Amino acid sequence: MKRPTDFLSVSDIKRNARKLPPGDVRYCIAEELLRLLWLKPSCKCRWKGTTTDLVSLVYFIYSEGLLIDDKGFPLSFRILTALFFGLLQVRIPANPSAIVIRARQRKGVRQYNIFERYELLMSKNAEIRPLSNEIVVEYVDQSTIN
Repeated sequence: MKRPTDFLSVSDIKRNARKLPPGDVRYCIAEELLRLLWLKPSCKCRWKGTTTDLVSLVYFIYSEGLLIDDKGFPLSFRILTALFFGLLQVRIPANPSAIVIRARQRKGVRQYNIFERYELLMSKNAEIRPLSNEIVVEYVDQSTIN
């Protein structure tokens, strides 16, 4: 399977991501997640958050059509899930669509979704990077590997 970076440029991502207003917390989160696509292969990323949060983020990128294929069509939810879950070293759930549906149907739960939590954090400090607590990037020096 081709990675989106095989046929997308950084300007394509920026152009597509501009659909969202720059002050929007969803824009900030999506931009941070999309930046992971351009990390060097020697960088290893890990997701520390919940699977539901990651599925919600991937679904947001899918629903906004932020990544397109070489024919100009938005990448499917299945491809995006495989891409980001593989990139962040998380086991892909059997039915990620069901996780999105269950997360939206929660009632009476006192936990906010990932966008609401980060909106609260960004209202306190506009310079915060929303996913810095959820994604760990490890740089591997290729010269030390035999």
